[in-house]
Amino acid sequence: VGGLPLELSVRGMARWAGDRLAVAVAAAETSVAGVRAEAEGQLGPDGLRLGLVLTEPAAGRIPSLLGLPPGETRIAAMLDGPPAGMALSAEARVGTGAEGRLSGRIALPAEGGLRASLDAVVAAAPLPGLPLPLAAALVADLPPQGPLRLSRASRAVQGAEAEAAGEIDLA
Repeated sequence: VGGLPLELSVRGMARWAGDRLAVAVAAAETSVAGVRAEAEGQLGPDGLRLGLVLTEPAAGRIPSLLGLPPGETRIAAMLDGPPAGMALSAEARVGTGAEGRLSGRIALPAEGGLRASLDAVVAAAPLPGLPLPLAAALVADLPPQGPLRLSRASRAVQGAEAEAAGEIDLA
């Protein structure tokens, strides 16, 4: 990875019990202590629960691969709930140069398509001159047929906010 050798130890488990499937996978880099990736998920009649976590010590590779100052890295995400309204949360800190979080809801309606309501905050980024923190929000509906409908797309930084709404034809 990035011109450097990568040695992994991977362990996993899957279990089907009644109407529920549970899966867990953990990977650790054996050439650098403290590098771990873990994923756990459950799928059942009440929906999906999926969690992902990646951790890396300050001596890790991710910041340097992204051109960021060195430091600990932690990236975590969770998707939880029924298809009609899954909660989404994610947060990331990569080295000392990037930090942000995302939260909201994603729905997969029975008739098809996708609905999303998301909020994001970028607290640190390696972009000189970018005023921080930067907040963004999106409320969108992508029906199985027809244009993408944006109920709200906004960006706020240092007390100023820009907002848009409308339709985008993706055909």
